[in-house]
Amino acid sequence: MNYQLRKEYRSFIKLSKFSGKSAKTIFEQLSQALGDQCPAFSTICRWFKVFEGPHHSVADKARGAPRSVCTDVNIELIRDSIRENPRITVRQLADEVDLSKSVVHRILIEKLKMKKICARWVPHSLTDEQKDKRVAFCQHMLNMFCDNDGNVLEDCIEGLVVEDETWVYSYTMDTRERSKEWVGRGGSRPTKPRRQQHDTKFMFAFVFCCDGVLLSKSLQPGCTFNSEFYCSEVLEPLADAGVPEEYPFYMQDNARPHTSNLTKRRFAELGYDLIVMPPYSPDLTPADFWFFPCLKSELVGQKFVTLQACATAVSKVVRSIEREAFHQSFLSLIQRCQLCLNKNGDYFEGLRPRPALALPVPEL
Repeated sequence: MNYQLRKEYRSFIKLSKFSGKSAKTIFEQLSQALGDQCPAFSTICRWFKVFEGPHHSVADKARGAPRSVCTDVNIELIRDSIRENPRITVRQLADEVDLSKSVVHRILIEKLKMKKICARWVPHSLTDEQKDKRVAFCQHMLNMFCDNDGNVLEDCIEGLVVEDETWVYSYTMDTRERSKEWVGRGGSRPTKPRRQQHDTKFMFAFVFCCDGVLLSKSLQPGCTFNSEFYCSEVLEPLADAGVPEEYPFYMQDNARPHTSNLTKRRFAELGYDLIVMPPYSPDLTPADFWFFPCLKSELVGQKFVTLQACATAVSKVVRSIEREAFHQSFLSLIQRCQLCLNKNGDYFEGLRPRPALALPVPEL
């Protein structure tokens, strides 16, 4: 029932009462006139008693606590309590300052302009030394791939390749967020089993650039991804295809197969300008912050019994990713380096480019 109709029937009750009519008579007349919209008999009796007192207004009373309680003193008390304990609840604040929860909530929202948010998960608790390495990496990237005005040098960024490895499980489970279901009132919560440690998984190594994936290699079950495999199955095919001449900048992490003496000698022979990613920095690695999540999200719900079946599905997904998406991920890397510098090497909330469809993968 809208507010205007409520005021009208209250006015009718008021006039009828002063005319000497009983509450029952008023209820019968309103029922005949309003039908289903007629107020309950208890409501008519309540207003009947209201009009017996000194207040005869038919308007609703102002809701909430009076504004006078939102004083500067109370505001400062709440501000000080939050400074001492940022996780304090509204109920605890109300008990401390002796105010209602609604008043405390109003002060938090309207006066202090605050909101309570959940903590953000980060990959690692970074030490000062690790933050310094992240800063040095980001500064090096900006010096290499940006001009003095901060604009990205397209010719340079197109000469960068990224190599990284990932595990692909025989069955890729959906995330909890994407597994949400609509249920009726009182419905039971759907269940989702945890991944077991013994689940079968396959390792893939990828090398990609602004134009797409240059190389995709899978590791046979039971084999180890070591420096011998890395040099013979990743670096050698790239060298045979002339990749070092076309893409002189090579980015990788500091995993042991990447930093062994054998690998270092092979890199010296190939003449790459090697860029080593800082440790615990998935937010600064295009493979981690974009490519692998994009790849695995498309494999959700698929089950693979053999490595060949998994490799076929992975190849299909990789071929569907648009060239522009790869290019945007490299531009995002430069943006993330600037964000990391702004945070003095600490983690930040960055961007994630969205994949599209197109462009087949060139075969070596």
